[in-house]
Amino acid sequence: MAKMEKYATQRRVKEENRAKILRLLYDKPRTFTEILNQTGFSPMGLSKMLKELKDDKKIKKDGDKKSPYHLAEGRPNIYDIVYLGNKISEIRDSGGRYYYDLSNHSDSETSNFDSPWGMESHLLVEKNLRAKKLNPFWHNEVFDIEQYIFERILHKAEKERIYLDEDIKGKIILGFEIDYQKLVKAIRNYNPKDHKSFVKDKTRELEFKTMNEKPKKPRRKV
Repeated sequence: MAKMEKYATQRRVKEENRAKILRLLYDKPRTFTEILNQTGFSPMGLSKMLKELKDDKKIKKDGDKKSPYHLAEGRPNIYDIVYLGNKISEIRDSGGRYYYDLSNHSDSETSNFDSPWGMESHLLVEKNLRAKKLNPFWHNEVFDIEQYIFERILHKAEKERIYLDEDIKGKIILGFEIDYQKLVKAIRNYNPKDHKSFVKDKTRELEFKTMNEKPKKPRRKV
């Protein structure tokens, strides 16, 4: 069992390291030295990872040793660059706090209550945002968000824009990554007129994308 856990950890770290390199090249081509300085990997470790990414046809390198690495074919699949597990690991490994079902329980990791609408919150807060009331999410805010999501889904169900089937099991994860500095800047530069205009334009854009969408009715086994 210990060997399996060790192997799983090594595999996760490897995927996270590969994702860091791909994220850098996603922005622009970079030389070996640039990648080395940005990631902090050892030269030997980075050389090995770059070779593996080249062998996997994820990246390319044209010209001599000083020429930059770039993505093999345009931009890679987003799952190769960033994924939820990667973000969670980065925050927890750096001393972040994981709050489970925050709206129902005052502490992290456990909950004494069942959600009445099938939702359980997962909140990750980086270490430097846990002090001095910097974390903007409180228990009641998380509850309000859960309530809002439930009522939006309920509205679509009542309008028959989605289908319901109690026989089907499954889970849905909806995640929002918040950049604290950008959030603070947005709040301090908040302009009601600009905000209203942005919301109006974005709403129009989303309505245009979804107005012709119709849910596919699930097939029933005969």
